[in-house]
Amino acid sequence: MKTAVILIALFFASMTLFAKVPHGVPDNVKESFAKLYPNVTDVKWDKEDANHFEAEFVENGKTVSLLFDNNGTLQETETEIAVTELPANVQTVINEKYAGYKITDASKIVDKDGTVTFEAEISNKKLQKELIFDLGGNFLKEQPVDDEDSEEDDD
Repeated sequence: MKTAVILIALFFASMTLFAKVPHGVPDNVKESFAKLYPNVTDVKWDKEDANHFEAEFVENGKTVSLLFDNNGTLQETETEIAVTELPANVQTVINEKYAGYKITDASKIVDKDGTVTFEAEISNKKLQKELIFDLGGNFLKEQPVDDEDSEEDDD
């Protein structure tokens, strides 16, 4: 009986351990991440599409997401920022084009070429949207909020 209890406990412990392992993430992608962030150990991996993987973690109290291609090349870094860190005219654009919406989240995005954009997630009582702005705070585009962005997924 004691052996059965120990085996069951080991089984559940191993399941918890395996839940943290990034299943399906190629070794070269994990190696690229480890070179950039060697001290980060608590990483949530998601497969974005057939060719991209996202690593998400918290650094200095802010959520950071890195997007890698299958070759392990960093494509994009998205870092959570305070709403007050958005370019000055972002709030003006939102007040004019999206009256009744409030900024709920903000991020700074740097692509592989070094181009900086900002994302402002806005919502009213019924809808959520993501707005993209350039470095100067000029409106670029609107996109729907991805439902997966709102949910926790520990793949």
